[in-house]
Formats: sequence, structure tokens, C-alpha cells
Amino acid sequence: MMADRAETLIRMFNNREGFTRADDTLPERTLNEPLPDGPGKGQCIGQENLNRMIDDFYACQGWDTRGVPTEATLRKYDIGEGEITG
Repeated sequence: MMADRAETLIRMFNNREGFTRADDTLPERTLNEPLPDGPGKGQCIGQENLNRMIDDFYACQGWDTRGVPTEATLRKYDIGEGEITG
């Protein structure tokens, strides 16, 4: 629970500094180049799969679809408005 609270605080800081969902991405090569060998040979992650993974991650973290912690998450981790100041 402490790690989840810390991740939420980090996300709040990043949001305050202008980071958005668009910043949660992978390098072009990792995202779109097919794997050269192994069990996933010829497959790539692709933008559609990445978007689904981001949606799932945000939901698990208690953040909305933009990556902003919800009010319920802030209450859960007892994070007040003054926690992240700038």
C-alpha cells in the first residue's frame, strides 16, 4: 500500500509538471518493430495493445483514463490537496 501511495504521489507531481497520458509510451522501435526471434517472433506490441495496457494499469492504480488519480484514490491513500505543491 505504501508503494501504491508513492506511485500516486509521483503521478500527481508529474501531472502538475505537465505530463499527460501521451507521455506514457514506448520507443518507436519497441512499439512497432516485430520481434526477430523467440516465442513472439514476428509480433509487435502496437499502439492499440499499448493503449489497452495503459487503460488497465490506470484502472489498477485508481487513476482515470487520463492518468489522473481519482478522488476515491486520494481518499484511500489519505492524500490531501496540499500534498503536492508547486
